[in-house]
Amino acid sequence: MAPKIEEEKKYTQKDYDVFYGKKNLVKNVPRSLKFNDSSKEFETTHDFIWTMTEEPHYSRRLEILKKYPEIKKLFGHEPLTKYICVGIVFIQLFFAWYFRDINSYKTPLFWVVLYFVGATANQSIFLAIHEISHNLAFKAPIANKLFSILVCNIPIAVPYAASFKPYHMDHHRFQGVDGVDTDLPTTIEGRLLSSTPGKAFFALFQIFFYAIRPMAIKQYPFTRYHVLNLTYILGVDYLIYKYLGDGSFGVLVYLLASTVMAGCGLHPCAAHFIAEHFVFTGEAETYSYYGILNFFCWNVGYHNEHHDFPFVAWSKLPEIRRIAAEYYDTLPYHESWPMVTFQFVFGKNYSVWNRVKRKEKISHNNAFFQKMDEPSVTTETNTKSGSSPFHVVAESRRRLVAAGFTEIKERQNFDQKLARNGKYFYTRNQSALIAFSVGGKYSRGNGFSIVGAHTDSPCLKVKPISKKTKSTYLQVGVEVYGGGLWHTWFDRDLSVAGRVMVKNGDKFEQNLVKINKSILRIPNLAIHLTDRKDGFTFNKEVQLTPILGLTKAVEKQLNAEPTEGDGNTPKHHPEFLKLIANELKVNVEQIEEFELCLYDTQAPAVGGLNDEFVFSARLDNLGMSYCSLQGLINAKNLESDSNIRMVALFDNEEIGSVSTAGADSNLLEAALKRISKMDFNDGQTSLSQDLEEWDIVADFNHILNLNLISSSSQSVAEEALLKSMLISADMAHGLHPNYMEKHEDNHRPTINKGVVIKQNANIRYATNAISTLALREVARKRNVPLQEFVVRNDSPCGSTIGPMLSAKLGIRTVDVGNPQWAMHSIRECCGTEDVKYAIDLFEV
Repeated sequence: MAPKIEEEKKYTQKDYDVFYGKKNLVKNVPRSLKFNDSSKEFETTHDFIWTMTEEPHYSRRLEILKKYPEIKKLFGHEPLTKYICVGIVFIQLFFAWYFRDINSYKTPLFWVVLYFVGATANQSIFLAIHEISHNLAFKAPIANKLFSILVCNIPIAVPYAASFKPYHMDHHRFQGVDGVDTDLPTTIEGRLLSSTPGKAFFALFQIFFYAIRPMAIKQYPFTRYHVLNLTYILGVDYLIYKYLGDGSFGVLVYLLASTVMAGCGLHPCAAHFIAEHFVFTGEAETYSYYGILNFFCWNVGYHNEHHDFPFVAWSKLPEIRRIAAEYYDTLPYHESWPMVTFQFVFGKNYSVWNRVKRKEKISHNNAFFQKMDEPSVTTETNTKSGSSPFHVVAESRRRLVAAGFTEIKERQNFDQKLARNGKYFYTRNQSALIAFSVGGKYSRGNGFSIVGAHTDSPCLKVKPISKKTKSTYLQVGVEVYGGGLWHTWFDRDLSVAGRVMVKNGDKFEQNLVKINKSILRIPNLAIHLTDRKDGFTFNKEVQLTPILGLTKAVEKQLNAEPTEGDGNTPKHHPEFLKLIANELKVNVEQIEEFELCLYDTQAPAVGGLNDEFVFSARLDNLGMSYCSLQGLINAKNLESDSNIRMVALFDNEEIGSVSTAGADSNLLEAALKRISKMDFNDGQTSLSQDLEEWDIVADFNHILNLNLISSSSQSVAEEALLKSMLISADMAHGLHPNYMEKHEDNHRPTINKGVVIKQNANIRYATNAISTLALREVARKRNVPLQEFVVRNDSPCGSTIGPMLSAKLGIRTVDVGNPQWAMHSIRECCGTEDVKYAIDLFEV
């Protein structure tokens, strides 16, 4: 039967089509789309359903969180998960032992148990690994990863757990993006398997399609976790064969048969593969199922709920549906999983083509800018990424770990522990980051290929003593950071994000915080009350002070619910501190210090007639920070590279870079000198990857004693620097059609026309003829268009980290950036095409 759509009785005032993707669908010319008025089903025969819209879950997530912020309390792991998994593993091992005789498969009992117990158990284990990939069994990500490999993978009998997570994370981040989301069938599958026999073959052997397709479409690096997974499972299989099976292969036959049957279309639970994202009505691309089979499948049937909130554990997904019923009761859902398989195979309106796809240049780029304000999967911090330099580094850290990079500590001795073909990173002050990968042919004295960017943007920062009261209004004192277009901060929905120092017993911890609520506003003065003949002018100390609330309202709330005082109460409004404490789930008196930035709560968006623009805060310089990091992650052929590839993300560029985490510090210099003097081992590193250990208070003790470097090592470092090249990546000024006279006539970079090379005769940029030539050669090989920018003689010229690092290190440098409008505004604009160009350029 067709997915059920409940009648809208009390929700007719809301257009829910926006949330599940029925509007603005773009159809390719070869594809025929025919709607049946009565069933709202369609038949598609030539191509997938191509759309220019974003995936539906991000918008719905923001809408629901805004209306029901209490859902955030559901975030986090479910401790019961690990115990259930252990029980399932023991059940499978028991029946494997019971059917250890190699001839057991000849008995009817074997097939009955295999179908009802073995396949169900292994399907449950598959989905347990899915659950654990979201870090929902343990608090620590490393514990989730090891438990998945060392425990859950056992009854599957083939290595699986280590490979699943990176592909599945891409499925969530880039849902429907062709060539990235490997959950999508390929064109070859569509052409060969859309007939009834073909669909039957697809449904029957879908487990093999889902196993082989990801590796064929996109290859991830083979990490030490893959090595662990492979060697461990093969070793366990041998032990099961030798001791549990008494030397009989019957034990492994049962486990492997359970794995195959679990993914076979004959098993009812296997239908979730097709039920989740194949289009069955309209053009909705995600479907839930609320039936009894969820009991065996970790509530994966709550699939819209899961994609909306992937950081909520299986046990709490029904609660999301209960809280936000008006959002989910109107979405199409399946009443029966077994009927899904039957309907897919024999229904003339359904085929392998029934999947929504997006072009990478739209969705892949948009995904990051959404991610910059999307809740991180690290639910312990309960933050959103990108609203402060600390959040940018936290998100970068998460992306690197997901891509197989190993975190090391700058303050620790990592000499002799790095390896060729290894990928590593470390942070400083939680606001700066060094990431690098070692070429397989690297030797001492070889060069570095570096891209440098910065994590900070102009903003307002909460003052150390922020408590202000005027008339009946509570205000928060703020300080300007950098050279912002401050008039754009008026009449915006503002909140705060940053890091907070929390006392926990006799220790101090750093916690990231982001208040996902509009709590501050800087209102304009009405035009009737001012004479603006000379334009809009204001005093940054007086008129740029945001309003927090009304004194009477707060006093009434505080009287009803007293807040315990602490040393910070005289400095800041108690209710302001209480907001922060509630977000961190600590007491107010535990808050010792904080560094908080104001940010605009409006989410980033892709817009323009053809989705050619990105509208977002902090594009300068998160745009280049993202592109440089993604280029490093995407880069291939590391084994044949004789250089070290590196990305350096600095803090405090907007205020001169003179800080411990800025480009004028020893951060990059120390990294280059330490790494260049090392003798690298072959193979994988054995470093412990403690994903939960942050650079906390001791972080400021990281300063390196460079005098300890021997003279010979010093000469090696200097030799390496002379063979190296730095790309200083910072956004550029794009030609503005309303102010074309502001650009030099022959140097007018245009949005979506390529990366901009920035030059200045007075060395405000570090570009010279040699570095320009080198960059052009790289761009030519990558088919990346380049543009040039020179400031007018009658205009001032900004600068970047390029000249500073070039002078400090003696390294050849070129300054580049993507063109944008409204630089340093609270809401900036750049091009979607240029993001892809920059990533391609930085991949080399």
